[in-house]
Amino acid sequence: MVSVRRRPCYAARRANGIATNMLHRTPALRRLALACTFAVAASLQGCATVTGVVTGAFTGFVDLPSEIVRTQDMKTDAASTWGIVILAAPVGFGLGPLFAFVKGVALDVSAASGTLTLHDEFGTYGRASVWRPFSYDWQPKR
Repeated sequence: MVSVRRRPCYAARRANGIATNMLHRTPALRRLALACTFAVAASLQGCATVTGVVTGAFTGFVDLPSEIVRTQDMKTDAASTWGIVILAAPVGFGLGPLFAFVKGVALDVSAASGTLTLHDEFGTYGRASVWRPFSYDWQPKR
């Protein structure tokens, strides 16, 4: 028995979308789309969004347990502190990029509007720092 390779019907090919097919066909369009994406990301003043997503897993691994310990005032009880660290660190590692993305967008908007400096975003470990993805209550400058 000879197997015959069948082409997908026109509707199935059309469902993929014209832009997707064109990007796969022409490397020049693919490069242009990539360049436009990088240009938009670079036009944001601090690029905290990109930095937050890239480093969010590692900073979330540290920041979520420390935020829980700090807000629940469990610094005196070592056993519960280690329990929180052991349970919350993997959750912070998994959710860190998502929270860092959202915080990065907020920080970029704050920096673009002039209510926050780039030093506050990247140069410190304060509440408004991109390195603390689970801290959301920073004070803008006046």
